[in-house]
Amino acid sequence: PAPDPAFWALRFPRPEGGELALADFRGRPLLLNFWATWCPPCVRELPLLDRFAQGQPADGWQVVALAIDGPTPVREFLRRTPLGFPVGLAGLEGT
Repeated sequence: PAPDPAFWALRFPRPEGGELALADFRGRPLLLNFWATWCPPCVRELPLLDRFAQGQPADGWQVVALAIDGPTPVREFLRRTPLGFPVGLAGLEGT
């Protein structure tokens, strides 16, 4: 089934500034990952998701990660482990 239209209206701040609008990803398959810096399994899978995202053709799957975390830990994590796909800050409300 297609996501509720309200899903595509969601917007999240980005750790580097700016905003992540889910509507920008409409029209192609989307893998939406929820993660946190304090979640060891989440942190372990991010490099796998990054490789998956980089291996997709221009019309293939898109990957977006929503961090269920605070902005500072996410920024510090991304400085150490850059990701090639967009990350939004869902905060603890994302749970």
